[in-house]
Amino acid sequence: MIFSKRYSAAIRNHRLAVDLPATLREQLIDAIASHNHSIRVQRDSDNNWIDNSDTMTETGYMLEQEHPTVAFPAGILDDESYRTRLIELVKHGASENVLDAIEVFESWLAKDRKAAFTAHINCIFDGEESPLRLADGKCLKLDTEFVGVGSTAAALERLGLGPFSGAAAEFAEALREQASGDTKHAISEAHKSYESTLKVLTDLKGATADTLTKELIRQGYLDDLSAEFRDGFRQSVLMALPFLRNRLAGHGQGADVIEMPKSYGTLALQIAAALQNFLIEKYLERHPAKENPSELCDTDFI
Repeated sequence: MIFSKRYSAAIRNHRLAVDLPATLREQLIDAIASHNHSIRVQRDSDNNWIDNSDTMTETGYMLEQEHPTVAFPAGILDDESYRTRLIELVKHGASENVLDAIEVFESWLAKDRKAAFTAHINCIFDGEESPLRLADGKCLKLDTEFVGVGSTAAALERLGLGPFSGAAAEFAEALREQASGDTKHAISEAHKSYESTLKVLTDLKGATADTLTKELIRQGYLDDLSAEFRDGFRQSVLMALPFLRNRLAGHGQGADVIEMPKSYGTLALQIAAALQNFLIEKYLERHPAKENPSELCDTDFI
């Protein structure tokens, strides 16, 4: 579902507010236009006719035709192009519908163009100090109540690099679940993301966090710690998130606990962010990055 549908209840109940100032909207329009490219569209599966189009046109068309809840600004003439309608939506539409437009536009991009668009959009959000991010084709809002929200943003963006895309998708899902008020699922998805990152480092599939963290030691990732401290570090630090998942989101909390306070989801996400930033540093020590994630915003995206 598009952003406004995914978070409809949270937006309606004023639990999720999105602010997109005019300066940010103008940059989003420029970003969308700079990544626009030609495409060929077969509109009828029973007809071989192919239309020559572009990603902006198809985004405007899809938003208007397939998502009737998206409110286009008043005053758009019927004969104006879908590309023009899209621009007016991003410029003057409801904030949640602007994020709808970003998601739909990303879905129309060629696979080899998606990463550059995502990086460009996130650099705009970061430059404007917005808590919004685009991850795995979905917009999400980093909770500004997080202590160290920058660490969470860094984890999300760094996970999107190289072999960590699966972990990035799970981490983004954890953030979406937290924003929607489902704390248990947020903790569970944060834990999945952490395990996925451990699996990249250890090259073990189907193992639990306990086995994965032991393998991390066996493979020498913690050799920069004294030998007598390694297992204590593993149990006290690296197993903190698995503990939360097992006790709070799994089956270990007992029959009396039904609702999980939001604060525990926030804690799980912060722990996940810190641990995954640590693991990525360990990974990069053995596999130096071809591109410094901190320099992505200096890239010429056009």
